Amino acid sequence: MQAGEALTLRDGIPEPGPQVNAASLSAGREGWIVFDATPLGVAAPALFVQACELMTQPDSCAC
Repeated sequence: MQAGEALTLRDGIPEPGPQVNAASLSAGREGWIVFDATPLGVAAPALFVQACELMTQPDSCAC
């Protein structure tokens, strides 16, 4: 991924989005993760671990 590139994972399938300003994307949005010019191969494992940790916390579901 390049700086400012948005990516949405929907059902485990990446859906690239438009180029955005990474600083404005994350400003004021709690829970968003922004990687600045980080290859997806490096970022994806960290995202997976964080998602697994959130799923194991009983009070993390906002259903």
